[in-house]
Amino acid sequence: MIAYKEVMKEVVEIKIEGASGYGPVEEAYNDKLTLGPTFIEYVYEPAEESERNPLRRWSHKTNSPLFEKIYREAVSLLSTVIETDPEEVFCTDVGGFDFTVTYSNGTIWEKSFCTVGETFSDLFHCISRMIPATEYSPALLLFCDSKVYISAVDENGTTRWGLFYEDNNGDKKALTEDFRPIVFDTEADAKAKLQTIEAERESENAAEPFTLEEAQSFVEGQKWKFATTYAKTAPHEYLVKKCLNEDERFQFERLVQTINEHSVLGYFYGHPNNYLILGDYYYWYMDYPDNMAVDLINRTTTDYLEYRDGAYYYKPKELN
Repeated sequence: MIAYKEVMKEVVEIKIEGASGYGPVEEAYNDKLTLGPTFIEYVYEPAEESERNPLRRWSHKTNSPLFEKIYREAVSLLSTVIETDPEEVFCTDVGGFDFTVTYSNGTIWEKSFCTVGETFSDLFHCISRMIPATEYSPALLLFCDSKVYISAVDENGTTRWGLFYEDNNGDKKALTEDFRPIVFDTEADAKAKLQTIEAERESENAAEPFTLEEAQSFVEGQKWKFATTYAKTAPHEYLVKKCLNEDERFQFERLVQTINEHSVLGYFYGHPNNYLILGDYYYWYMDYPDNMAVDLINRTTTDYLEYRDGAYYYKPKELN
């Protein structure tokens, strides 16, 4: 039997096949992503091709050493797949994944999983860094969580290192600070920044929720800024973490955990949110990558809410 570490060095191709799982046929699909040290290709085949659900196909070849480096990282993460028992991660109503790994000596390893993408999140995030910016993100790599990650950036022939994440549509987005992309001249500087971001998220995770009375006291003591851009469409105020002092930032993290623990389900024009209702206001924050702390909390008055069908819904201004 070939030693595991030796095999990992000899992987010449990784193929991942996915499917949409249970759902309407007009949105159903099968897709396949194949990659090696110098190439990556993808095909998306809808069950019923339409303008909304079209056939997608692309391929990319390169001799970039950065591309190969990321591929080697992906190969090292295959241990998650190889060592996972399909029965332990089994889920119903999901399309699942079929993995096929080819080695340089012609040996082929295969395994199928009926599970969600989060099971292989580290591997899938790594592979996402290999997707050309001009191409569709593979559906099989998309799942509900997202993480800030480091990716090389070519600026006029010079390699720099930026921080990126994937939005809810699976599109690659640059992480910004003061409205500017976060980019560094060295990978070490980018890693240091990412460590700082992740440390702040760990601090938030460790924060104890307020009691509702404590939360009410904290929010009443803050200076909330009115969102002038949304004055006519969705009036609200917001509080920015980085504008607070050190003690207030800690209290801000406690408020985040209070929202997590005591929120109710709400919708803003079809988009689900978790709302914390305190007195005459309700509070929420937008989606963030899983390794990044919340840095902005919104609030508006409860007269913009109506309760129906077991959830809270935003009530537009003109209906008040």
